[in-house]
Amino acid sequence: MDIAKKFLPLPWRAQFLAFAALTVFALPLHAESGEAPSLTPAQMQEFHKLQQKMRTVGQQLDEIRQETLKTTPKLQEQQEEYQSLLFKTMKEQGSDPDPALARMREIEGQVQNEDLPEDERKQFIMEYQQKDAQLQQASRDAMQDEKVRKMAESLSQDTVAAMREQDPKTEELLREMEQLREEMQGIVAKIKPKPQAGSGSSSE
Repeated sequence: MDIAKKFLPLPWRAQFLAFAALTVFALPLHAESGEAPSLTPAQMQEFHKLQQKMRTVGQQLDEIRQETLKTTPKLQEQQEEYQSLLFKTMKEQGSDPDPALARMREIEGQVQNEDLPEDERKQFIMEYQQKDAQLQQASRDAMQDEKVRKMAESLSQDTVAAMREQDPKTEELLREMEQLREEMQGIVAKIKPKPQAGSGSSSE
């Protein structure tokens, strides 16, 4: 159960929407963090620490977002319109999210079973994370479409404005998220990607 809570903290559809829209203002670093080229052990430790902090702040922001949605029907409609357009664009680009989302919901159910052997739990979590990464990549591809991008930005701005009204803590959390993002970019900026295998020159 602990592993389930760690890796599957939100209903995935909400998590997906939070990523797809709120990433516009919060986390444009996701793709870079997945590559993690030649980090020193100290950099890796710092990087993971920052990722964990970002996850915590992101969860707090998402809780405020969900509370805001409950009290703002107009925002719910706007989010549904955005989801519709996003999924339609993903399908047109050859990445239908529905089967992956359905499978992820199955995995969520399986992982909640306390009698599940630990090795099977880990396999389910790995599969979940792979599907998560594929959907996030597909959503980034869809956001290259101008109509999707404009609607995402509009939803993001309206959501943040409503969140600020709902909970004054929003501003502080957004500032913290931005600071963490800048710190992560600082680490990434110092990293030189490794040349692909087969490169013989190591001199400057």
